Amino acid sequence: MDGSAVADRAGTHDRGIRVAGGVAVVVGARRAAARPAAAREREGGAVVSAGLVLVLSALDARVLRATDARYERSPEKIGELAGCAADVALSTLRRLRVRTLVEDDGERPQRWLRTRRGDVALEHAP
Repeated sequence: MDGSAVADRAGTHDRGIRVAGGVAVVVGARRAAARPAAAREREGGAVVSAGLVLVLSALDARVLRATDARYERSPEKIGELAGCAADVALSTLRRLRVRTLVEDDGERPQRWLRTRRGDVALEHAP
């Protein structure tokens, strides 16, 4: 299923959210409904939760998988596990930090952890 199909199913495509090539991840708020949820479920319709669509590139997904939620890892180790250079992994980690998918430990040299939001993004990444 491509990103635009996921956005259509989530009800976000008509809100002007564009889905580029890559992996679409549906996270977040609820779509407003005219009828109560129980009435829609009786009629066979499901309650759709939708909101922000995050798109992960293949490199972003590999680096995010190489980080761990429990153990802090260095950019060198993450790059080794993701199959890229350490400076490329560090650049990707900084980009993922802006999207709050990973966090650093706040010390120097930095070590990285995956956040809960990063775990959710990985559930939908191929």
